[in-house]
Order: sequence, then structure tokens, then C-alpha cells
Amino acid sequence: MNEWMRIACDEALQGMEKNEGGPFGAAIVREGKIIASAHNEVLGTNDPTAHAEINA
Repeated sequence: MNEWMRIACDEALQGMEKNEGGPFGAAIVREGKIIASAHNEVLGTNDPTAHAEINA
């Protein structure tokens, strides 16, 4: 697994541990550098748009 996927997976685990949403994480990479990462927060915020890729 590459570095970027590991960061997205770690985000997903954090969200699950906090019971904020489903097992989804995202990492946005530009020119080889992470510019954002986040996890799903649909349950924690009661916001149906709070998906990992939107939050990132």
C-alpha cells in the first residue's frame, strides 16, 4: 500500500474509532505532497454531505 492510501486508511480508522461515520477516508495529493486529508463525519455532524472527500 502506498503512502497516500495509508493516510486515507488511517483517516477512515480515526472516523470509525470516534463513531463519526462509516469507514471512509480521503487524501488529496498534489505534486507528490498531501494537501488535505479527512474522514467521513456524517454521523458525528448529522450532515449527509460530510463525506471524506468533501471534508478533505
